Amino acid sequence: MTESVPNSSRVSSNIPRNWLILISFCALLIRLIAAYIQPPFLDEGYVFFTTKASLPQLINELKIDAHPPTYNLLIYPLVRITSSIFLLRLPQVLLSLPALWLVYHITKRFYSEKIALTVTWIYALNHSVWITDAQLRSYGPLSFCLLLVWLGMLNMRRGDSPLASILPNKPRLGWMIFTLAGTAAASLHILGCLALGAAIIFSLYLTPNMRKNALISLFTSIIPCCIWFLWSRLTPHFAGESLIGEQKLMHSAWHGFLASPLNILGCWDFASFHSILSDIDAMQPYTKYILFIFIIANIIITLLFFSGWHTFAKEQPWEAHFLGISVMLPFFILLIGDKLSFLFFQPRYMTPFVVPFLLLIIQAKNNLRHWLLNAVLIVNALNCLLFPLCPFMWNQNWQPTFEFIQSTQQPNDTIAVTDPYSIYGFAYAYDPDNIKFIFQDSQYSNVAIDQRTVPGKLRVIPLDAYMMNSHMLDWLGDGQLYLVICQATRTFPDLLTALEQHYTVVDYQKNPSMVSWSSTVVLQMKKKKTEKQNVH
Repeated sequence: MTESVPNSSRVSSNIPRNWLILISFCALLIRLIAAYIQPPFLDEGYVFFTTKASLPQLINELKIDAHPPTYNLLIYPLVRITSSIFLLRLPQVLLSLPALWLVYHITKRFYSEKIALTVTWIYALNHSVWITDAQLRSYGPLSFCLLLVWLGMLNMRRGDSPLASILPNKPRLGWMIFTLAGTAAASLHILGCLALGAAIIFSLYLTPNMRKNALISLFTSIIPCCIWFLWSRLTPHFAGESLIGEQKLMHSAWHGFLASPLNILGCWDFASFHSILSDIDAMQPYTKYILFIFIIANIIITLLFFSGWHTFAKEQPWEAHFLGISVMLPFFILLIGDKLSFLFFQPRYMTPFVVPFLLLIIQAKNNLRHWLLNAVLIVNALNCLLFPLCPFMWNQNWQPTFEFIQSTQQPNDTIAVTDPYSIYGFAYAYDPDNIKFIFQDSQYSNVAIDQRTVPGKLRVIPLDAYMMNSHMLDWLGDGQLYLVICQATRTFPDLLTALEQHYTVVDYQKNPSMVSWSSTVVLQMKKKKTEKQNVH
């Protein structure tokens, strides 16, 4: 490696603070804009309403996850103070700033100051990173905690305390922060626990003193997650089948394999583009060509990753294998778990692994290092300039739907949302302060809305045509039905055929998305005049 620097535990007094302050300012600005203008994501609605529920309901509902409800508990007080999506997103936007300094420290461990600053710029502008930093989800805090763990492991490799490079004279405090960061990472998401698995493996190759302390710290960190996992699998869960599990077919393992590399580098929202593979017949011709280019680019980047790993291992084998296994162990366990249906994989899960992934890629060819870094930096900078034209495609902009409904809505009308998961995003945009969910078994879905908290009627409707019986029709009421069909290309034909036996479509509006399967259609429907006679 022509640009490696010797190991050192000196205080980071030579850090170009002006550059890091500028990078931090740009990163903060991007994340604040994204947090302010992004419509609520479906996952954010789910996080909000589960956290808004009582603690027993929260804990029971989140037994479907393989990790404790740590993130929900952290924001539990905040959700009771405000329902503003911007204010709820703000804490982890601010947490992303110290993460930038950790990225610099980790990269400076191997490369020159110039490359360390470039990698920090990439992290600040990385589309996949700042999108998740600006959302009410656990990925931002998880990334911060994993950066602390990786920095700690690299410092211990050279015989220092975990955070010696930033806390040189406070080893005890460094060990406490390292342990807390590991515990938080493992408890925030199953990815954190898998990443700590790689750290435990490589702790075995540290010096004897470091090995003992590292293993104690890391095993302590995963205890809460292991206890939760065992307890949640051995105790009954009243909500029935996982809502998240119902979305599983959109993200098969091989789709994730093809989509993850570019998604990690943040070159576009490939987490969404990979999803349309499962709806490829509905894709526009130009989208197929774009997708083909994406797949080729992902293959090239994957080859660069393994080539860089191989090159790096010749000079610093422990560091190279630690970084490589830290990426690949969670990746393959998630792929296998998805295939065997006991874990759930999405490419965005790999976003916290941007730094080790990038550090190995730029080892592939020394003569291509600056070109590759600059190319990734330019693409991510363009993404920032194009935002929000470069959308997070899973976000639903519900405003056109609301305007269509409110223009003709009457007090006894019913709004029905077809997708049990989309209802959270819709309800959050509709009335987050008043709507409450009942997380329990229901005849029609595994989530119900407390109708005492809703102005008018808001329902979750099943997609199965055989459920369209007299009880269902009474349940929908006698007024107009506004049917909000999410993922329209999948659910529209069968559901409409069933409803047309009892309803007449008066008007409709389609809210298209860049990806066809995420389009939303809202139908204004009236019951046929003979409906009551037919039912009786």
